[in-house]
Amino acid sequence: MSAVDATFAAFERDIFAVLTPGLDHTTGLTHGWALTSLQSALAVVLAYLLVVHLGYRYMRERDTIINLRPLQYVYNVVQVALCGYLVVGSLQEAMSLGYAPVCNAFDPLDSAGNLPWLLYVFYLSKALDFFDTCFIVFHKKDKQLSFLHVYHHVTIFLTYWVNANIFYSGDIYYTIIANGAVHTVMYTYYFLSMLNTYDRSDPKASQPYPALGALTKASRPFITSMQLFQFVTMMSQAVYILVNDCGSPRVWVMYYLVYIMSLFGLFMNFAMQNYNICGKKKGKKQ
Repeated sequence: MSAVDATFAAFERDIFAVLTPGLDHTTGLTHGWALTSLQSALAVVLAYLLVVHLGYRYMRERDTIINLRPLQYVYNVVQVALCGYLVVGSLQEAMSLGYAPVCNAFDPLDSAGNLPWLLYVFYLSKALDFFDTCFIVFHKKDKQLSFLHVYHHVTIFLTYWVNANIFYSGDIYYTIIANGAVHTVMYTYYFLSMLNTYDRSDPKASQPYPALGALTKASRPFITSMQLFQFVTMMSQAVYILVNDCGSPRVWVMYYLVYIMSLFGLFMNFAMQNYNICGKKKGKKQ
């Protein structure tokens, strides 16, 4: 092991020693799986931020976009299928393991069921989500490249890096179902929106299906409402776990509660600015 690798490994141990005192994450079921090391996770985040920064600067020098629409069609279909798989799979696992709606103890060495695998795939899907930003950057959709967008993508990936190492069963199942359901609807919306314009880079492009256009436009505030409701249920779950001492990593659940509160605040601000809470106007990709 090189000095750099040793330094990252030591830092990783220190992180988990704070988050899960008394638990050796290197004995967990997912230890050693691809992208579960701190070094690899940070490398992914760094690559993402470089693409955002350098890609944005490069596109400022171009008069035209780099058309990634064919890839975006495939991407949206893959996301719908993947998110649907994670929702159904996690729901089936929770039922087969006899989980209660909340307060299911986490056992890092319990290999029963496929929930660790599903959580791990969910974590990897957060890296796949980075392509959202690539489409925004290379299609020059500057208004969509907000602090909320970048903050959300980076922090959710790192949060689920932690989950992939120390919290991959028990009550974590709910976040896969809730977030996966929202993303299934959201990427379906993106796909249908693309179908209804010949060229999304041209704001004056005609809509071949006006009824579909009306439907997708009306769906924007609904999707944001789904996201806000999702955060409310996640915060409620975290509070219940903390109050009832359900056996989940307590320090990590406290972080999770504060983190979801930050997302709720940012998304609520987005809703107030774009829909006036009741549903009018603009719409950015989140």
